[in-house]
Amino acid sequence: MLFEDAIVDLGISIAIMTREEHKL
Repeated sequence: MLFEDAIVDLGISIAIMTREEHKL
């Protein structure tokens, strides 16, 4: 697994969690 891919996945996860928080 490329290190860059891990950063992208982490960024997407954070973005999703941020969206969920704003929905609340």
